[in-house]
Amino acid sequence: MVFKGKITVVLIALMLLAGCADNLTAPEHIARAKEFNQNGEYKSAEIELKNALKKAPNNPGARFMLGELYANAGSGAAAEKELDKARLLGVAEKSLLIPYARALVLQRKNRKLLDETVNFKILSESDQMLVHVFRGDALLNIGKFSEASAEYDAVLKVHPDYILARLGNIKVAANRGELSAVEALIDELLKIAPEEPMAWNFYGDFFLGKSDLELAYKGFSKALEFSDSNFLVRAKRAIVLVDMRRPKESKLDVEILLRDAPEYFMS
Repeated sequence: MVFKGKITVVLIALMLLAGCADNLTAPEHIARAKEFNQNGEYKSAEIELKNALKKAPNNPGARFMLGELYANAGSGAAAEKELDKARLLGVAEKSLLIPYARALVLQRKNRKLLDETVNFKILSESDQMLVHVFRGDALLNIGKFSEASAEYDAVLKVHPDYILARLGNIKVAANRGELSAVEALIDELLKIAPEEPMAWNFYGDFFLGKSDLELAYKGFSKALEFSDSNFLVRAKRAIVLVDMRRPKESKLDVEILLRDAPEYFMS
């Protein structure tokens, strides 16, 4: 009887907690989401934002935050969808431009990105540098290597160690087939920024292209070590692990994807 009594108490407590959570207002859910986001608890932040939008579907702040969250996690299509809604709900272009550009880069919507970022001079200097990189990536994707380098160099003239611009010029060298130069430039970049996940992700991509699975696995693993919420990198590592005939480890990555990003196209 004591055991049953304890179960009853636990069930009542859970019901009360559920009831409390259900009584939260949309602004309260958003406040909780901001706190989770600041603490790196991105899945919890996403849940809170979705709860807010159930109660207030036209809340522009929640739409914007969710779109930004998706963009930072590598879910470009989901990010674009939410940010489009945020724009219609009145979120300022100055706030939208960076996450929206990131969402377009992720989807390789290159022409659209170049069109959408024409007026990026309204941004702060640091954000302008990031848009230069996004524009460089878009130009690189459509084969305009010299114009891409010009975008990256515009940043490097001001900040010679700007990681994303350095990485951009490494991508240009890779696309031009200058593979020996690429390896040297990657090594140099990782000495400057040994904990930069994007650099390690490129390292993984580069060696995957050379069919060196061990080094590709190393690159993606290091990228996840420093940023474990990037769904694309986790999916790539899962695929590499399958090719390395390590299905049990691959399954762990797949399970994380299905848990944290069930709607992501690579999950």
